[in-house]
Amino acid sequence: MKVNAVNNVLGAAIKQQADRKAYDRYCKKLLSNKQILAYFFKEYVEEFSDIPLKDIAKYLGNPNQEYVENLNLEDESILGSVIRFDTLFEVRMPKSKRLELFNIEAQMSDYPRIFDIEKSALLL
Repeated sequence: MKVNAVNNVLGAAIKQQADRKAYDRYCKKLLSNKQILAYFFKEYVEEFSDIPLKDIAKYLGNPNQEYVENLNLEDESILGSVIRFDTLFEVRMPKSKRLELFNIEAQMSDYPRIFDIEKSALLL
């Protein structure tokens, strides 16, 4: 009887972990879509506030792709530590024309945040 209870608990834990990984994958895919990202950039990144929503996608990553392309997802430049990014991509800033890195992180929170890597990054 106890073996079945342990199997049920382990099975539930494994399923929950698999569900979280699937949720994470779906969020990353959704948040790499330029049309979806455009809404966040328009609302939270000052340089995009005056840009028409339909034009924002061309500034995000490769202008010929529907999704932003993830760059290096791990940074080991600090000895003994690893920084992992969900969605790290380049953005051409519309006014300054500078190329900046943005990191979009899916969080299980009701309070989205967005960080520019240079200014400390954006979390959603």
